Amino acid sequence: MVPGDDGGCEWNPAAYSPRTNFIYYGTRYEPTSFKTKPNNTDVIPTPTGDLHLGSRFTNKVPGSHPFGLFGATSASTGRIVWKIRVPLPAKSGLTVAGDLVFFGEGNGKFHAAHAVTGAILFTFDPSSSNIPNVGGAAASPVAYVAGGREFVVYAFGGNVPDRNNFTIVDPDSGKVGDAIIAFALPPK
Repeated sequence: MVPGDDGGCEWNPAAYSPRTNFIYYGTRYEPTSFKTKPNNTDVIPTPTGDLHLGSRFTNKVPGSHPFGLFGATSASTGRIVWKIRVPLPAKSGLTVAGDLVFFGEGNGKFHAAHAVTGAILFTFDPSSSNIPNVGGAAASPVAYVAGGREFVVYAFGGNVPDRNNFTIVDPDSGKVGDAIIAFALPPK
């Protein structure tokens, strides 16, 4: 199955900006094989102990090269405005604040991109930080203002299925952790 049982724009919540009139999203390309139990005619599947009630999905399709895309599409025209390819299928939700869109990757990298052009303006890479327990980026960022200062907070908890499926693509994929990190520009 292509783009996969967990593929396309499925889980990760999209964002919309009235300033740009763009819809921002992450998508997954991860070809999947599907096998159901023999002679499966159940209208209501009978639990068999399998995760998918008698069916199995396998993301490790030989010769496939899973990846993710983050992008923006014009809500007026339906045309893709920009897209960024990342090495792992996208799990992160997106948040727009002003002229920035925030999203993360399964390896824990967290980005701020220009909302109009898609140019990456900031990247947090947990492998070059001394912050403990930073997992993969599979949550949705939240932007807020406190004390007149804007913050973006993100939960770096990781994703077990990605860890199991994509360690060949990226050894840090699906890294599991429990860090919550708030980002902000330095105070004036």
